[in-house]
Formats: sequence, structure tokens, C-alpha cells
Amino acid sequence: MSKLRVLVVADCDSLRRSLVLLLTGKIDVAGAVASRLMLDAVAEVDPEVVICSVRTPLAGREPESLWSRPVPAKPFVFVTTLTLDVGEWLDFGKVCVVNEQDLHQDLLAAVQAAAAGEIYLSRRAVRF
Repeated sequence: MSKLRVLVVADCDSLRRSLVLLLTGKIDVAGAVASRLMLDAVAEVDPEVVICSVRTPLAGREPESLWSRPVPAKPFVFVTTLTLDVGEWLDFGKVCVVNEQDLHQDLLAAVQAAAAGEIYLSRRAVRF
């Protein structure tokens, strides 16, 4: 079975490097770019899942007019420091969210869930 292809998108260099290191050997990391390069990178590497910071303009639901072309229809895993109620996360739709403190234990499972079209919320991403 082939490894899932992912694209890592984060404007913070250290976060981008950390995500790649956590996935190396487990997932095919097809690229790691800053958010301004996301659309070109998605078109170039055609990942099965995009992993990005919740701070990426797309995650914040900024108008598509900010992008030079439509946002690709790919499953996303959002990385965040936020803690929200389950309902607040689900307002974003079928999401996979991993709190930065849970990356080491939940990132791979979230990527697999996103590829399968499932919802995934790491424990520190949810406020009880």
C-alpha cells in the first residue's frame, strides 16, 4: 500500500519543519511551503491531504478573492493552539484539527482521518 501524499503549509518555519519531521517515514511529504505558495504547490504536487496552520487565510475563511484562483477541494488537517467547543469546530464542516501540543500523538491519525473523509479532533483542541 502506498503512503498518503501530503502538503504541509505553514508560515512559521519552525512549525513547518516540525510537521515534516513528525511525518517523515510515515507519510509521503510531497512539499512544505508558506501559505502564499499553497495554491501553486497543491496544483504541482496534487496531495491527498493538506496540513496547514489554522492561521492560514483559508482556514480563517477569508474571501476567495484573496487567492488568485479557487481554493482546491482537498481534505485539510488544521494545526492550532486554539481550544473550542466541538460544535464550534464542526461549524467549519467536516474538519480534522490537531492542537500543537498533541502533534506527536495525533497528527498521523488526523491525516488518515482526513484522507478517509472523517472528522478528527485532538483532545487539547476541544474544550469540555
